[in-house]
Amino acid sequence: MAKKFISFLGTNLYKECKYSYPDGSGNFSSSVRFIQEATLEYLCEKEEWTEEDSVLIVVTEDSVTNNWKDNHSFVFDFIDDKGCTHHRADKQKEGLQTRLNNFKDENGYEFNIDTIPLLKEEEKDMWKIFDKIFAKINRCDSLYVDVTHGFRYLPMFLMVFNDFAKFDKGIEIKHISYGNWEACDSSNIAPIVDLMDIVELKNLTQVAEDFKAYGKIKDITNIFDIKSSDKPIKTFVFNLKNETSKLEEYILTNKVEEIKKGAFVQNINSSLKNIRKKGTLTTPQDMLLTELENAISGFQIDGQDKNVLAAVDWSLKYDMIQQAYTLAKEYLISLATAKYKSLCFYENDNLKWRNFMSSILSVDAEVIKTQAFDRELADNVELTTTLFEDETVVKARRYFSIISANRNVLCHAKPTQLTIKQFKEQLTNNFKNCIDLLSVANNDSNPLCS
Repeated sequence: MAKKFISFLGTNLYKECKYSYPDGSGNFSSSVRFIQEATLEYLCEKEEWTEEDSVLIVVTEDSVTNNWKDNHSFVFDFIDDKGCTHHRADKQKEGLQTRLNNFKDENGYEFNIDTIPLLKEEEKDMWKIFDKIFAKINRCDSLYVDVTHGFRYLPMFLMVFNDFAKFDKGIEIKHISYGNWEACDSSNIAPIVDLMDIVELKNLTQVAEDFKAYGKIKDITNIFDIKSSDKPIKTFVFNLKNETSKLEEYILTNKVEEIKKGAFVQNINSSLKNIRKKGTLTTPQDMLLTELENAISGFQIDGQDKNVLAAVDWSLKYDMIQQAYTLAKEYLISLATAKYKSLCFYENDNLKWRNFMSSILSVDAEVIKTQAFDRELADNVELTTTLFEDETVVKARRYFSIISANRNVLCHAKPTQLTIKQFKEQLTNNFKNCIDLLSVANNDSNPLCS
């Protein structure tokens, strides 16, 4: 993994000053005209730069002439006290190329210095600029970016460029800064402004988008800078990541028993409370954590079937269609098991009773017609027959069969003309109808006590 410093070289005559470092140390650079020198002084003090690392200066034809090469004369018009216009020539002795080589040689650094040249017709063509810079980036490079000079759109361009390079080449953005020469004080010191907060905000925005669109919560801890956090905060953030990862895994893999227990609810809320108590949150961080709290509010500690219902809602909201169908079936079987529990003929065997009611809801109509009952249905043929004649069961089976059939299509890759929207609508409608019928509160029907 190599370090790459990327900066655009402008065309103006830059005045000499010192630049204060952005780390709050109070230190500043030597007196220089080029922000690239000051930024590299700072970066090379922070980390070791070797022959594997590179300084890449994006140049145009004019910036090469004006500021890369030596001995360019800048000619200015100025008006004197009498209103007369005069020409003045300011000669620049050393260009940036010489300055960087001197800085490298004087300090014994071994990094490479290279330019990324842009032709006249390429200067305003973002795709050409993209191609040329992207070609210089290798997989897993660390990028250090200065956005002081260049066209006004280039800082924004570099932000988006960095995102794509992170996606395609796995790069890491280690530094983005801006030399604010206009803020030069009476001591001729101007600040280097750290812009990494913009990267943090962009990262936070991506996490928020993934959360809102896909229900992805395991990466929500990426909104925190773990490397610069103190140890207690790190512990709470790691705990939060662990518990949100569990919840996401439970839903994606239909781990119903873990969803029912809801242990993750207490652990997530505890981690959030500790992070808020021990850390200083930005407004966007706090807002996103609040969204997480609201999102999991449907889950409860030991919520049992209520948690399964919450997981169904979660899956439907984020288009996890296969998970939604599987969890919905489990929830409806639980409702039927509870509704008719007074009819249970198994002693201390809730699992067999659940399997019996599952078969009542899902067995093929041909089995009912021929009364070819087997397994649990054969354990009590009289009750089996009675339940198949029960009006509530008959209606529930109609809705349940659609859910079951669609789930089989999804889980076994069977051909279908249904769209995602239709799958969702059919589950939503039939699931609601089944709940209305099988809810314990709606206990009007008892086939053995009519």
